[in-house]
Amino acid sequence: MIGPQDEAPKEGAGTFQDAVTVELCDLDRGVCAFTRFVRAAGDPDSSGTAIACVGGKTVATVVDPARIVLETGEPLVRWACRFEHDAAVLEAELEAVSAPIELGEPVAAAAGVHGYEQLCRVRGAIRVGDTRTEIDGVGRRAHEWGEPTPARRRSLYAVAGDRAVTVTAVRPPEAAEHGAELIAGHMVRAESAPEPFETARLSTIYDDAGRPRTAGLELLLPDAEYPRRVSGAAVCHAAADSREPFQAACFRWSFDGEAAQGGYHLVSARVSDT
Repeated sequence: MIGPQDEAPKEGAGTFQDAVTVELCDLDRGVCAFTRFVRAAGDPDSSGTAIACVGGKTVATVVDPARIVLETGEPLVRWACRFEHDAAVLEAELEAVSAPIELGEPVAAAAGVHGYEQLCRVRGAIRVGDTRTEIDGVGRRAHEWGEPTPARRRSLYAVAGDRAVTVTAVRPPEAAEHGAELIAGHMVRAESAPEPFETARLSTIYDDAGRPRTAGLELLLPDAEYPRRVSGAAVCHAAADSREPFQAACFRWSFDGEAAQGGYHLVSARVSDT
């Protein structure tokens, strides 16, 4: 069971990595941002990447970890995110709106990592030149550690009012067929524990650069008669093409016909159509 102690950085040897990813989305104001810190075994320094989009266009890309700050105010409850760029500065506060959702077996085994994620409410601001835009949106914070396998991982979240879904899919490196992909997902509702889906199906269409363009989900809870359906389209991307090992996109979703927002990220050597 995930507890506050799991916020602390993890240690390991060999190809061990400890990674924290933060995604922010405020489609009402056209702001999206992505931050990822990775610390490798035996390396006291972290590598970091932060990207901000405003109005569907990238306004800042930061690869200097010294200019990126992720702080924990209260473990599993509150965090702060800040990064600076010559053209833009972003500052945001994140507050958890879900309990930790653990990356369970067999998905974790296929990915080679343990970890958890939490959905958040996000408040803050981004300044681009002389223009300041307030942020009041949604987000997700994920913490994972282990020795990652070459498996491709896809993960997404969609928030509509006081309900949300999260889905993670892992295709083991030896699996040639789409049907061999392992998928796990949860329904998140206010004041209740995340509910695992009994069945989760994810279909994605990629653009010519290999980036996720649209996605559709069919999600069935235990004892439910009909599946939940979620579909969406990307409004901005954090990676130029499929050669990047980490990609992220903000998505405008439809959740059973209700407007929703969130994100979709991938960790892989290369993305292929499914």
